[in-house]
Amino acid sequence: MAKQEDKIAEQMAESQQNINAKDDELEMVRDRLRQQEDATRNLGEKMRLEAKEQIRSAIDKEREIWEKEMERHLSREQEAWEEEAVKASSKLKEDIDHERQLVLQQQNTISSLREEMEGLRQEVRSSHREKIDAVTKSREASRKEKQAELDKLRDKLTQVMT
Repeated sequence: MAKQEDKIAEQMAESQQNINAKDDELEMVRDRLRQQEDATRNLGEKMRLEAKEQIRSAIDKEREIWEKEMERHLSREQEAWEEEAVKASSKLKEDIDHERQLVLQQQNTISSLREEMEGLRQEVRSSHREKIDAVTKSREASRKEKQAELDKLRDKLTQVMT
Protein backbone atom coordinates (compact mmCIF):
# COMPACT_ATOMS: atom_id res chain seq x y z
CA MET A 1 0.00 0.00 0.00
CA ALA A 2 2.80 2.44 0.93
CA LYS A 3 4.64 1.69 -2.30
CA GLN A 4 1.49 2.32 -4.29
CA GLU A 5 0.84 5.56 -2.42
CA ASP A 6 4.45 6.62 -3.00
CA LYS A 7 4.14 5.79 -6.69
CA ILE A 8 0.90 7.72 -6.97
CA ALA A 9 2.40 10.65 -5.04
CA GLU A 10 5.41 10.56 -7.36
CA GLN A 11 3.12 10.51 -10.41
CA MET A 12 1.12 13.40 -8.97
CA ALA A 13 4.30 15.40 -8.37
CA GLU A 14 5.47 14.62 -11.89
CA SER A 15 2.08 15.64 -13.31
CA GLN A 16 2.17 18.86 -11.29
CA GLN A 17 5.68 19.54 -12.61
CA ASN A 18 4.42 18.92 -16.15
CA ILE A 19 1.55 21.35 -15.56
CA ASN A 20 3.96 23.94 -14.20
CA ALA A 21 6.29 23.40 -17.16
CA LYS A 22 3.38 23.80 -19.59
CA ASP A 23 2.30 26.98 -17.78
CA ASP A 24 5.86 28.31 -18.07
CA GLU A 25 5.99 27.35 -21.73
CA LEU A 26 2.65 29.09 -22.36
CA GLU A 27 3.93 32.24 -20.66
CA MET A 28 7.13 32.05 -22.74
CA VAL A 29 5.10 31.79 -25.97
CA ARG A 30 3.02 34.77 -24.91
CA ASP A 31 6.18 36.76 -24.14
CA ARG A 32 7.61 35.78 -27.53
CA LEU A 33 4.39 36.91 -29.19
CA ARG A 34 4.54 40.26 -27.37
CA GLN A 35 8.19 40.66 -28.31
CA GLN A 36 7.43 39.78 -31.91
CA GLU A 37 4.54 42.24 -32.00
CA ASP A 38 6.82 44.93 -30.56
CA ALA A 39 9.54 44.02 -33.04
CA THR A 40 7.02 44.04 -35.88
CA ARG A 41 5.68 47.44 -34.80
CA ASN A 42 9.22 48.77 -34.38
CA LEU A 43 10.24 47.39 -37.73
CA GLY A 44 7.17 48.86 -39.39
CA GLU A 45 7.84 52.24 -37.82
CA LYS A 46 11.49 52.17 -38.78
CA MET A 47 10.72 51.14 -42.36
CA ARG A 48 8.05 53.82 -42.63
CA LEU A 49 10.49 56.48 -41.44
CA GLU A 50 13.18 55.24 -43.83
CA ALA A 51 10.67 55.17 -46.65
CA LYS A 52 9.60 58.74 -45.86
CA GLU A 53 13.20 59.90 -45.96
CA GLN A 54 13.96 58.04 -49.21
CA ILE A 55 10.83 59.01 -51.08
CA ARG A 56 10.30 62.50 -49.66
CA SER A 57 10.61 63.91 -53.12
CA ALA A 58 8.42 61.19 -54.66
CA ILE A 59 4.80 61.83 -55.41
CA ASP A 60 2.09 61.09 -52.85
CA LYS A 61 0.59 58.35 -54.96
CA GLU A 62 3.80 56.30 -54.93
CA ARG A 63 4.12 56.79 -51.18
CA GLU A 64 0.49 55.62 -50.61
CA ILE A 65 1.04 52.54 -52.79
CA TRP A 66 4.18 51.64 -50.92
CA GLU A 67 2.60 52.18 -47.48
CA LYS A 68 -0.46 50.12 -48.42
CA GLU A 69 1.74 47.29 -49.63
CA MET A 70 3.81 47.42 -46.45
CA GLU A 71 0.66 47.46 -44.32
CA ARG A 72 -0.71 44.37 -46.06
CA HIS A 73 2.61 42.60 -45.68
CA LEU A 74 2.87 43.40 -41.97
CA SER A 75 -0.76 42.52 -41.47
CA ARG A 76 -0.26 39.11 -43.09
CA GLU A 77 2.90 38.54 -41.06
CA GLN A 78 1.16 39.56 -37.85
CA GLU A 79 -1.83 37.38 -38.69
CA ALA A 80 0.51 34.45 -39.31
CA TRP A 81 2.22 35.01 -35.94
CA GLU A 82 -1.08 35.41 -34.16
CA GLU A 83 -2.43 32.26 -35.77
CA GLU A 84 0.68 30.36 -34.74
CA ALA A 85 0.42 31.74 -31.21
CA VAL A 86 -3.27 30.79 -31.00
CA LYS A 87 -2.46 27.25 -32.15
CA ALA A 88 0.41 26.95 -29.65
CA SER A 89 -1.75 28.38 -26.88
CA SER A 90 -4.59 25.99 -27.71
CA LYS A 91 -2.22 23.01 -27.73
CA LEU A 92 -0.75 24.04 -24.39
CA LYS A 93 -4.21 24.47 -22.90
CA GLU A 94 -5.17 20.99 -24.10
CA ASP A 95 -1.98 19.56 -22.61
CA ILE A 96 -2.62 21.33 -19.31
CA ASP A 97 -6.23 20.12 -19.22
CA HIS A 98 -5.04 16.58 -19.90
CA GLU A 99 -2.47 16.80 -17.10
CA ARG A 100 -5.11 18.20 -14.74
CA GLN A 101 -7.41 15.30 -15.59
CA LEU A 102 -4.59 12.88 -14.84
CA VAL A 103 -3.97 14.59 -11.50
CA LEU A 104 -7.68 14.39 -10.64
CA GLN A 105 -7.78 10.71 -11.55
CA GLN A 106 -4.74 10.07 -9.39
CA GLN A 107 -6.24 12.02 -6.51
CA ASN A 108 -9.44 9.98 -6.84
CA THR A 109 -7.41 6.78 -6.88
CA ILE A 110 -5.53 7.86 -3.76
CA SER A 111 -8.78 8.76 -2.03
CA SER A 112 -10.28 5.41 -2.97
CA LEU A 113 -7.20 3.55 -1.76
CA ARG A 114 -7.23 5.48 1.51
CA GLU A 115 -10.88 4.59 2.06
CA GLU A 116 -10.15 0.95 1.26
CA MET A 117 -7.16 0.99 3.61
CA GLU A 118 -9.27 2.53 6.39
CA GLY A 119 -11.92 -0.15 5.84
CA LEU A 120 -9.27 -2.86 6.11
CA ARG A 121 -7.93 -1.26 9.30
CA GLN A 122 -11.44 -1.28 10.75
CA GLU A 123 -11.83 -4.95 9.81
CA VAL A 124 -8.50 -5.80 11.44
CA ARG A 125 -9.46 -3.88 14.60
CA SER A 126 -12.86 -5.56 14.69
CA SER A 127 -11.31 -8.99 14.19
CA HIS A 128 -8.74 -8.26 16.87
CA ARG A 129 -11.49 -7.18 19.30
CA GLU A 130 -13.50 -10.32 18.50
CA LYS A 131 -10.46 -12.50 19.17
CA ILE A 132 -9.77 -10.70 22.45
CA ASP A 133 -13.44 -11.09 23.46
CA ALA A 134 -13.35 -14.79 22.55
CA VAL A 135 -10.14 -15.35 24.54
CA THR A 136 -11.58 -13.41 27.48
CA LYS A 137 -14.83 -15.43 27.40
CA SER A 138 -12.88 -18.67 27.11
CA ARG A 139 -10.69 -17.76 30.09
CA GLU A 140 -13.74 -16.72 32.10
CA ALA A 141 -15.52 -19.99 31.26
CA SER A 142 -12.40 -21.97 32.15
CA ARG A 143 -12.02 -20.04 35.42
CA LYS A 144 -15.67 -20.68 36.31
CA GLU A 145 -15.27 -24.34 35.44
CA LYS A 146 -12.18 -24.66 37.65
CA GLN A 147 -13.89 -22.71 40.40
CA ALA A 148 -16.88 -25.09 40.18
CA GLU A 149 -14.53 -28.08 40.42
CA LEU A 150 -12.77 -26.52 43.39
CA ASP A 151 -16.11 -25.85 45.06
CA LYS A 152 -17.12 -29.49 44.49
CA LEU A 153 -13.83 -30.70 45.95
CA ARG A 154 -14.29 -28.43 48.98
CA ASP A 155 -17.79 -29.77 49.47
CA LYS A 156 -16.50 -33.33 49.28
CA LEU A 157 -13.68 -32.55 51.70
CA THR A 158 -16.12 -30.87 54.00
CA GLN A 159 -18.39 -33.93 53.85
CA VAL A 160 -15.51 -36.32 54.36
CA MET A 161 -14.22 -34.37 57.31
CA THR A 162 -17.53 -34.21 59.00
